[in-house]
Amino acid sequence: MKKYLKNRLRNEETKNAYFKIAIFTFIALIIAIIADEMIKIKDKNSGLHPIFYFIFIIISLISANYNYKSDKLLKVKKTDITIINILIIFLLHAKIAKKEHLEIIKNSFKIYTTKQLITVIEKILNTPTDINRLTSTLAEKPIDAQLFIIYSLIDIAVLDDLYSIDDENFIEGISRKLKIPTVVYRAVKKQYLDKGMIDEKELLNKQYQIVSLYPFEAYKALGVPPTINETELKKVYRNLVKKNHPDKFFGQSEEIINQKELQFEKITEAYAKIKAYKGYK
Repeated sequence: MKKYLKNRLRNEETKNAYFKIAIFTFIALIIAIIADEMIKIKDKNSGLHPIFYFIFIIISLISANYNYKSDKLLKVKKTDITIINILIIFLLHAKIAKKEHLEIIKNSFKIYTTKQLITVIEKILNTPTDINRLTSTLAEKPIDAQLFIIYSLIDIAVLDDLYSIDDENFIEGISRKLKIPTVVYRAVKKQYLDKGMIDEKELLNKQYQIVSLYPFEAYKALGVPPTINETELKKVYRNLVKKNHPDKFFGQSEEIINQKELQFEKITEAYAKIKAYKGYK
């Protein structure tokens, strides 16, 4: 993302460099003119009037300054317009108020003026867009432009600190259309997770795991509620073991012994499940 912005600033840096070169050039010219006049005065040779040189320098400086100021306003590049277009589509998808669009876009494109961005955004909102065409165009661009889009989209998605499943599905779709490898997308996402981003998908997975591990049948097998503490659980388990141990039914029919063995096994498994779920020793 930083690399992309750095590339976007190169033109402005180049213009600044040209301006500085022009200034030093004119300073050197002034020194040369002064030296020339001093020599002419010493040798008593006639030359152009000093006012001519002064006027020449003023005109040159004004011209240089005018060109610099006219070039300083960067034109919004086509690639940037395409990126802004995708960001606007996502902002609409995420149902973020239109009045907030400008400020969000400005955070990613600070090198452009507010007036320029307003013009671009209004044109995008008033023109039908094809997301497939936009992404196919950007898929051929350097990887830094593509990563800039993914970072910008996730930045927008986590404005409320939650990376929702709906937002992630949209961004993953854009990532695939841009031909960004899955491993790269996951690496970008991990950076945000490491910073504390809340991932709705992970939250749901954890909730599902809790539900899948919930020992409801074990509670039923032992006949205990979920509020039971460790001491109470051990007491109930020991009483059930004494009551249902297969050795107590020695000498009875094979069918009864098998039935009691299964019941005893069920009690033991239930006790183990509840202990593991509650973290009892």
